[in-house]
Amino acid sequence: MFRLLVSQPVPVLVLVVIIIGFVSLAVIRLVVRRIAQGKKPLDISSPLSGMAATAFVFIAALLSSQIQGDISSARQSLYREVSAIQVIRLHAEVLPAADQAVIARHLQEYVNLVAADEWKRMQHEGESRAVRTVVSNLLRQIHTVSAQDVRDALRMAVTELISARVDRLRIAADTVPAITWIVLFCLGLFTKFAVALNHGDHHQWQRVVGVTVTMLMGLIFIMLLVYDQPYARPDIVSPKTLIEALQ
Repeated sequence: MFRLLVSQPVPVLVLVVIIIGFVSLAVIRLVVRRIAQGKKPLDISSPLSGMAATAFVFIAALLSSQIQGDISSARQSLYREVSAIQVIRLHAEVLPAADQAVIARHLQEYVNLVAADEWKRMQHEGESRAVRTVVSNLLRQIHTVSAQDVRDALRMAVTELISARVDRLRIAADTVPAITWIVLFCLGLFTKFAVALNHGDHHQWQRVVGVTVTMLMGLIFIMLLVYDQPYARPDIVSPKTLIEALQ
């Protein structure tokens, strides 16, 4: 469910988060009114809401740190992949025209399959077997190169290409676990409940503070959800970079 949500367009994410946030706020306010009816309100200086908010922010900060690290790793692995492709092209230029054409064809096929197929499926299904086949064919072609120094250089470049691809697939699969999202969501609900309880008989302040807290939490959730899967956002990491490496 969370994988499906984080892969949605940003406007859809914003709409979903806003709806969930304000519906939960309305429900919490109704519950608190029932609980606080006829009872003395809690002191607004009660540490309950502060403790809940601190726990929420702490978990959100940890998630943000992990997600930012994944974004940095995703960009780095893509640049390694691009660099390997360019190195292969550079070394292939000294080969006979026939060998050069075959290697260029394999590289073109690799980039096309990654951009059109594997990039979309790796967030859900994993790697594309067709891409693996192309890499195998490229290695076989390199093994037929007669010049040992060129062959060794090409083999090292293909090894780097494979390593960068493996890192890309690993990062795409390494998203925030669903249980972490659930814990963060429950902490958010508890924080809003604690804030509403502190203002149980102060309906005006309850409304103002509840809306403010909901909007701030919504912004945090939107930020985390948008950046959780960097390969699903072309503005963060785009396969166009691979295509440009062949131009």
